[in-house]
Amino acid sequence: MAQRPRFNATPTPGGLPGFDPQYADLVDYIVTITERIWERSDMGHIHDTYEPDVIVHTGLGTSRGIDGVIAGSIHMLAGFPDRRMAAEDVIATGNADDGYRSGHLINNTATHDGPGAFGEPTGLPVRFFAIAECAAKNNKIYEEWLVRDTVAIAEQLELDPIELALDATVPAGFKPTPPGPEHASDIEFVGASEDHPAVQTALSLLDGTINGRHFNRIAELYDDATVTWVPGHVELHGADPFRRFMLTLIAPFPDAYLDVQRVDVNEQDGLTRVAVRWYLRGTHRLEGRFGPPTGRPIDALGISHIHVQNGRVVRHYFVLDELALLTTLHGEYATEETPS
Repeated sequence: MAQRPRFNATPTPGGLPGFDPQYADLVDYIVTITERIWERSDMGHIHDTYEPDVIVHTGLGTSRGIDGVIAGSIHMLAGFPDRRMAAEDVIATGNADDGYRSGHLINNTATHDGPGAFGEPTGLPVRFFAIAECAAKNNKIYEEWLVRDTVAIAEQLELDPIELALDATVPAGFKPTPPGPEHASDIEFVGASEDHPAVQTALSLLDGTINGRHFNRIAELYDDATVTWVPGHVELHGADPFRRFMLTLIAPFPDAYLDVQRVDVNEQDGLTRVAVRWYLRGTHRLEGRFGPPTGRPIDALGISHIHVQNGRVVRHYFVLDELALLTTLHGEYATEETPS
């Protein structure tokens, strides 16, 4: 089995075009500002590194504006004031003309020492993965896709995720896209073409399993010692545990469809790291891991980081905000505010 890759700054001659001169490359930029803003609590630095009208996509829809980024960051930090965000990996692509894209895989650790979205402080430790895909140009992030494994937080705090979802509110702007190929996106490939063997492996694993219902693909594509991380901060070893997870994920949604939107690729020392951003869509018609069927649609944002070596998947981070998904199924939908 391949070892987890350790990224290293590869300085661009003359620095990173359009960015402050202290950044060696995009990886250095992303890791440095993450540490300064969220570990050292310099929330004001968000003004220096995010566009005022930044677009942010999460499992509960899309928002616009820097004020929401700052407010959400402070709210999260108040509940988990010692949060550490270790950069597990960054899959970086792009250029000065078209802009840069970073897939930042973050291994979060924190202690629930303050009140917030998860209730009164429990003093319990949590660990969870998150992936932030950021689009940046001229020293500013102008769009972000953020996926956190929040169900892991809930379970480690000994909370019932469905009970949390029942008490939560679905934002008024959340409007699910119907499932099916007729509503699918044109996939954007960056860093390698669609025909690249590792890209084909990643797409066969995700699209082939979910849309094709070929669950046998997992055993065909996985290495015997492949490690997969799935929601709940659960570490799986080998193909069969991931096959079982995928069955329970898809079973409640008979019309489940995976809309793959973007694929970014980095290659280093014989290992190809593939970032795949996708939406899982479908209708909650059967009982299963998400509670009694509600008949509601889902439009769940997820990101996979898939490591391929010698044609086999050797590591897979399957990051999906299941608490957001549960909220869309069981929470109360907010009504649109009527302008005064």
